[in-house]
Formats: sequence, C-alpha cells, structure tokens
Amino acid sequence: MTKKNCNILLVAAISSFLLNPSCLRAERVNSSLDSQALVRGSKKLLNQSKNLLKKAKTFDQEKLLESLGDNKLNGFYFRFDQRIQEAIVYPRRKLGPQDLGKSIKLDLSNDLNPFEIENGEMALQQGSSLSIKAGKKTILQNKDDLDIDLRKVNAVAIRLKTQKNNLVHLGWSLGETIAWDDWHFFANAYLIKDNRYHTYLIKIEDRLKGWLKKGEIKKIGLFFPEEDNVELEYIRLLDTQEKYAPGYYGTTYEKIAGEMRSVIYMRTPSKLGYKIKIPQKDIFLSFGTAVYQHEAPIKFTVSLKDKNHIEELFLKVSSDDSRWHDEELDLSNWRGKDIEIIFEVDAESDNVAFLSNPILFSKPSKRFNVIMVLQDALRADHLSSYGYFRKTSPFLDEFAEKGALFENAFSQGGITISSFASFMTSLYSSVTKVWFITDRLDNNFLTLPEIMRSQGFETIGIIENLDAGLLAGLHQGFDYIAMEEDTDSLLNRAYNAIEKSERNLFIYVHLMDPHGPFNPPDGFRHWYEEVLADDIEEERLKNRPELDPPWHKEPTAKARKALYDGEIRHNDSRLQEFAEKLKDSGVLDDTLLIFTADHGEFLGEHDLWTHNFPGFIQVLHVPLIMVYPKHIPGGRRITQNVQLLDLMPTILELAQIPKKDMLLQGDSLVPLIKKKDISYWDRRLNYSDGMMNPHNPCLYEPYYQGSVFLNNFHLMKNLVSKDIPLAKIRIFDFYSDRQEKYNLAEDRSRYLEKYLEADLWLGDFMQRFQQLNAEITQIITQGQEDESVYTQEEIDSLRSLGYLQ
Repeated sequence: MTKKNCNILLVAAISSFLLNPSCLRAERVNSSLDSQALVRGSKKLLNQSKNLLKKAKTFDQEKLLESLGDNKLNGFYFRFDQRIQEAIVYPRRKLGPQDLGKSIKLDLSNDLNPFEIENGEMALQQGSSLSIKAGKKTILQNKDDLDIDLRKVNAVAIRLKTQKNNLVHLGWSLGETIAWDDWHFFANAYLIKDNRYHTYLIKIEDRLKGWLKKGEIKKIGLFFPEEDNVELEYIRLLDTQEKYAPGYYGTTYEKIAGEMRSVIYMRTPSKLGYKIKIPQKDIFLSFGTAVYQHEAPIKFTVSLKDKNHIEELFLKVSSDDSRWHDEELDLSNWRGKDIEIIFEVDAESDNVAFLSNPILFSKPSKRFNVIMVLQDALRADHLSSYGYFRKTSPFLDEFAEKGALFENAFSQGGITISSFASFMTSLYSSVTKVWFITDRLDNNFLTLPEIMRSQGFETIGIIENLDAGLLAGLHQGFDYIAMEEDTDSLLNRAYNAIEKSERNLFIYVHLMDPHGPFNPPDGFRHWYEEVLADDIEEERLKNRPELDPPWHKEPTAKARKALYDGEIRHNDSRLQEFAEKLKDSGVLDDTLLIFTADHGEFLGEHDLWTHNFPGFIQVLHVPLIMVYPKHIPGGRRITQNVQLLDLMPTILELAQIPKKDMLLQGDSLVPLIKKKDISYWDRRLNYSDGMMNPHNPCLYEPYYQGSVFLNNFHLMKNLVSKDIPLAKIRIFDFYSDRQEKYNLAEDRSRYLEKYLEADLWLGDFMQRFQQLNAEITQIITQGQEDESVYTQEEIDSLRSLGYLQ
C-alpha cells in the first residue's frame, strides 16, 4: 500500500466510524477523531525525523557545545575537565618500579580454549565465544594453573549469556581442581536470563582474600547449578587501577561513598597547568579531592603562577579513599591578570589522585535554578490535583495554583530507564534505543545535564533508583549523582546541596515512592486500615515482592491501591516541608520547580499490575506541574496534550540556551504556557513508542508498536498484552473513558473494513517512523552499542523492584 493510499483510506475510514462520546471539557473534546489532523500530525513527525536524520549526519557534540558561547545568566566559568585538551603537561619525575595492576584474562582469543569442563559439554564458537551445554552441577575451570596475587584482584568480570539460569557460582581453589564441596572462595553471581550478552562484575572483598599469598590460587571456575545453554566470552580477574594505566591523566566518573562524580584523574607523580585570563570579577576555584588507595598517601598542591612569581594556594596530604573532600579558594586578588593554575599530585609509590569537578567561577549574573522532582511510578489520576477522590496531594493541589498544571501529559516509556533516557535527551525511545533494564544510553547522545553543565550550571542528581544513573548511562553531564535510601534523606540532601551552592544549578531529584512495594510509613496507612475493615469479601491475591511488603500476606486490589495512595500522601507531606525550606531560604522566586513522574502504574486495570507496556493510559499519563513565579503565571490548567519529551526544550529556553542546532524531538512548552499558537498544540500528535525488548524476537515484535494521542483520542497498537493477542488497533476517548475500558474500534461487525484500514495506516506510520529513528540511532552511535556492567548490588536492586526474576 502506498503512503498516499494509506492517507486516503484514513480520511475515508476513521472519521465516520467512531462513536460520539460525552466530554469532560467541551472546549477541547472532539466527538469524532479528526482524521485530517491525524494525517497532518503523522506527516509532521515523519518530516521531523527526516530532518533530524539529515542534521545528525553532520552533528558534532563538542562543536555544538562550544558554539553556544557563554550563558547570559551565569557569570564567568572555566571547567578544567571539559578543557583537558588545553592542559600543559609537565614532565614527570620517575618513580621506581610501577605498581599499577594488570588484569588476568581467561578468554578465547586466537581460537585457544583455556577451559576444561566437568559434567557438561563445550564447543569453541566463531567470534571467540564458548558454547556450553550445562547439566546439573557443571563446573567450568581453567586448564593450566594460575599464578595470581589475589590481593591485587579487586573484582572478577564475567561476560556471558544465559537462557534459563539466573544464578552462577564463581569459585577458586588452592588445589589442582575445583569441587562443589571443596571451595576456598566462592561468590554468587545473579544473571539476567534474556539470551543476550551481559558483563557481570563481582567485587572481591578484602576479608575474603587477605589471607591468600601469591601463587596459592591454582584454579578459578564457574559452577552452573541447573541445566542450561550458555555462551561465555571471558572471565577476567581485574585490578581496577588498570583503567588508569594507559595515560597519566584523563577524565572519567568515579564513585566513592555512594556518590559518583566527574573527575580528572592523575597518576602520581603528575602536574597539569592551565593558562587563563581572570576577568575583573571576584573569582573562586572549587574542586574536590580523593585518592584511589589509602596505602600511598598523596600530596595535593594547587599553585598560581603569574609573570612575577608562583604562589602556593593549597597543600594537603590525604590517604582518605572513603569520601570526597571539597575545597574552595578565593582568587579575587588576581582580577584582570593572565595566570596559570597548576594542579600537582605526588606520592612515594604509585597511586591515582582524583580532582572532582574543578571549576573557576564568579557568582551568577542572574539567579536561575531548575529543580526537577520526579516521583517514580506516580499516576496522574491518583493525585487530588487531578480530581482523585482521596486527598492524596493537598500540598501539590495548593502549590500548583502558583504555576501551570498540565492535565494531559504523557510519558515516552513505561519503565524508568526508557522514560528517563527520552526526557533527558528529548528523543523518542526508538532513537535512544533504551527500552529495557539491560540497555544503556550511548555516550554519543547529548543530554540535558551535559548542556547545562557546559553552560556553567552546577548539575546534581540525587536518586533512589539505579535506572536513573550510571547503570543506564544516564549519569552523563552530572557533576555528581548521589544515591539515597529514603525520601527524607533524599530531600534533605537535595536541600543542603541547594543551600550550599553559590552558582545557578540544575538539580534532578528522583523519589522512589510510590513505586512498589507499596509500604507507606506509620501515619500514612489510614486508607489501608479503612479498606481492611470493609475488605472481607474481596478476592485475596498472592503476595508479590515487587508490589507487596512481606507483612502484606494476602493483599486485595483495594488494599494495594490504598497503600499506593498512602505513599503518595507521604511524599506530598515531605515535599511540602522541602518547598517551605526553599521559600524560607529565598530560593523559590528564582527557581523553575517541576513536579512530574517517569511513568504511571497498573493497579489491576486490564488485569495488569506494576508498570510496563502495553501503553494504556494508566502507565503513560503522568502529572506535570511547573512553577516559576517570574515567567509562569499562576492558576493555569492546560488541557492540551504534552509530552515529557517537551521538558528539555522548555528548560533550555528558560535557561536562555539556544537550541536550534540540537537534535531534539520535543517542543518548548513556553509558547503554550503563554497561550501562543494554541491551534498548533490542539493539532499536534503526541507519541509514545511501544517496543519493550527488541532483543528477544520470540517474545516481542521489534517494530510497529506504540501509542498516538490526538486531542481526546488515544490510538494504541501493542503486542505485549493478554487482551491484545494480535496487536490490532485500539482507540479510546480518554476524556470520557479515563480508565480506557471501552475500545471504540471493537464493533467489528459494523466497522470491520474501516477498522482494518485504520489498523493498516497506524502500522504503516509506526513502521516508517521507527525505522527512520533507527537510522538516526545508527548515525549518532556510529553503529556501536554501549552496555552496562552489572555489579551484584545492582542486580539485587533490580530483582527487588521486580525487573528481574
């Protein structure tokens, strides 16, 4: 079918066959789907992707960031890590024998197999992998004895793929062989059983290796407890200091004490200089310090050199590898001078020094902060701000009156990792290719924090969900990302960071609740207790760890919802305290404060629980409230459909950052807030990809799934649902049918031909759109695929949240 024929069929078919629904807001609701608007909207999306594809072919991230120039809101700023190529590298004093580690690799390069197997079969495959047919209690171990100083091994990396097992044991032995009942060391490695290659990192604790001497370890092996078909690429014993061996300095991210920071690393001894013209302003030098290993104390020195002399500004000897130490130096005495800043690190033996986020800055020309608060798995229709029958959000109800509330905001993904990658890049999931927990945002994508950071903003992420950090490649552009374990500590840390900052900042705050398990603290279970008293006749459900706390043995649907609502109410009370602190400190007037969610949650509708695809409204409709007293008028309730994809261009516009040369698929909401070109927003098509896991074609089709929103209509085509086995089109009027119970395309006896024509059109559009987006991905990523390396702590966290079985 040609594109032209598809459009003609759509116009002829859809406009006449939809029912005439009642409406909640007559000024925006159409009694039938505007087929012409649907065609125009789809053409716009396709043309947008075509233009983006053309732009991507010549796009250079570094050149773009450089072309933005200085930000008008910020003062002077000079980021040393972003200008590492300008550093003057001084000659190094030679040490004795270097002690940087080197990994021991057991892989299959050169078609050599270093392994032997017991109680199983193996075969060397092309492409340097080993195919293993494991039985029960299969052991794979090295043939030749090893000579390992295990004290220098910090971790073991295993790269494999598995179909059935979610657990493998790692062990080693002092003897000539390894036996199931004779381990001198063992550790469990939990796996992702999706038949894709993943790299698993098992950290080796000092207490488990400290008594071993060099040469004592003879064998290392993997123990498979159950039958499975496994492919293995390698086992590597890592000295993690090896990553610093190729060069004496560079940039990376380093995690210490639960806080990951952007750093310049310098191997001792090293000395870097930067020549800078200091403006006629009060200037400050800010940086953090940490060391790689405490056994070799490092002397940190910062000096300033002008044409007359060298002055030592900072001297500190540190052996602390357990936390970051932050410093700030006043350089105002050198206003207007040409100087050189020199960073020097030294130690008696080889070590690595970290300088986190080193920056020269002056105070902002104009105060402007962005605070983005996201509540995980929060449905819009469970907030009293959005008409919910329980008073779950009294603070947000009142606070929203100070700004704009978007009644119909939609997520681009049904899980955190997919949604986050989209709204932090303003690109659809079919471009980012971040669908599932095993996917990772490629470093070549330009993120909102990267842009804000390059423009002089301090960028901070404070999160409870690993899917919003390094695990998914979403740390890019943050000065630091810190993990916290509960709402109170997270919001306290966010407030302390805001209060401490002397610069304009972008801060992303990710609350884990009301994500399951639904377990509000004492004082917020009153709705559950009320339901419990009247819940005698309700069907009892099985306890699901990802939804129910251990004490909730036999939950009911109503009880789960009441606990979910209790978590929302708890968050609301804490957000009220947070906002009051911001108000008391005078921050609010100069701050864009955004409240939203990454996705919604199924609470039994469509016989579904948790969140994921298919993209019914319960999982895609999210709250969006924006308050910025100086630019957003109060009392606005905006009914036009918007997307989380629009957040990035909105923030960029308010931050006065030019965006016309960027690769963006969202629109700034500023014109809509100002009531400009309302007809554009009424006609605009909103889209969410419906692909979940394109890497497993046995379970999920790789293309042609998704949701289209136009006015009050939702057109959905998705495979992964019990009640849509053939992925045929569904059409809902989500204004009159907020729970999407009534499929307007269901009356096939009356509208069969038109139904099929509409289905063909939607499938054709999604195919073309996603294929265009896939071409954009190939250009941006240069055909490469970034992948996360999973620690066991991260795997445990994903299992506890129900993402892994």
